Amino acid sequence: MAPYRDALPVHGLVFLFVPFAGMEGASSSQNLGFLNRTIDHNPNTRIFGVEFDVFANQEFSDIKDNHVGINLNSLTSIFANEAGYWPDSRR
Repeated sequence: MAPYRDALPVHGLVFLFVPFAGMEGASSSQNLGFLNRTIDHNPNTRIFGVEFDVFANQEFSDIKDNHVGINLNSLTSIFANEAGYWPDSRR
């Protein structure tokens, strides 16, 4: 992710596993190009994603700004953990 002048910042990225080609209607920014509000939490969507997120979005119950989450049919992670490296001396 490279910064460009006057461009909107990115919130992260998601590796998606979907049973179809394409993600029609996905939204950028806090939606990570993953889903949008109309298909979020829809069990018929059948999407699995691993998100690498750098913003804490309260509407998705993010645990911290820098985290990795597992997502099923939703932008709200079913499991999340802080992302980063900390030497043993700083834990």
